[in-house]
Amino acid sequence: MARFNPMFNDAHVGLLIPARPQEHADAVAITIQPMPDALEVYSTADPSRQFGRVHSLNSMPWEDYLVRALPLIRGENDALRKGILGLRFAELAPFILPKGELRSITIKTEEGAILEMPVASERLNFVPLAPSDFGLSIDQGIATLTIPTFERAREEELGGFLKSAFARIADEGAESLVIDLRANGGGAHELSDRLMAYLTDRPFVATSAITARITPENQALVPQASLGDVLTLPFAEEVIPQTELPDRFRGDVTILLGPQTYSQAIVFAATAQDTGIARLTGQAHRAPANQTGQVQTHTLANTGFTVRAPIYIIYRGSGDRSRDPLKINANSTP
Repeated sequence: MARFNPMFNDAHVGLLIPARPQEHADAVAITIQPMPDALEVYSTADPSRQFGRVHSLNSMPWEDYLVRALPLIRGENDALRKGILGLRFAELAPFILPKGELRSITIKTEEGAILEMPVASERLNFVPLAPSDFGLSIDQGIATLTIPTFERAREEELGGFLKSAFARIADEGAESLVIDLRANGGGAHELSDRLMAYLTDRPFVATSAITARITPENQALVPQASLGDVLTLPFAEEVIPQTELPDRFRGDVTILLGPQTYSQAIVFAATAQDTGIARLTGQAHRAPANQTGQVQTHTLANTGFTVRAPIYIIYRGSGDRSRDPLKINANSTP
């Protein structure tokens, strides 16, 4: 079924393999971090301890493993696929390797030494890399906000961070702001709206229309539609930022994007571009500016596997309904 992924070409669509149980508390735990051209391996007990980069799996060189694996992983580009490959490493490796078994990982250290780590359930656990912390740095009048996620579970944390961060930006008189979304894989619009409120006090429209598949959850919104219908409808929903917000930023704003910027982070960047709030810079990729959303999950009765698929395409506020990616180094007139 993974061979359908290149046709779907959407990281929101996929089949989730059940997670490998982590039953051995005393085992050596390692964290796999996806990088542009490698997977870095860290000790989970000591995140500062980097073992090295994956050199081979069993006797298969890492480059050959990528050639075999990436066409089976969901996503619109290889950077997104590598991220998913790292996050789901323990579950995916046995399905991708010949004979369906991961026996050993060979790691190349920074010094060039080759270290082989036998894989046995009682000796090695895999722990996905957790999203990094929100961050702020200020240098020579330029403030840089690092926003690694818009995950709903971190809304309270983000709210507190934004309040203190923009107070500090105001206190130090920074005139330019860079918002780093290179590691942001998306989340909920409620979080990105909180960030946007610190950039403008003007109402803004994040979406102009949607293409929707009619399901039991949304059928009441379009009573004349039947279950399974796919409709494109105007949906210009205006968002009104909080009127009185201390330390709202009035200077120059740049949003920094990368190949793993995705989902709601792309929607946020498109809105900032369409309203003239910010210019976009960084490295573009093929993920469309008009993202799919409202991901639904379903459990398959015979296998117990979970499939995920969105029911909406959300069109940006500018009205552009193409599947083109964001244009880097450009901003629109509000």
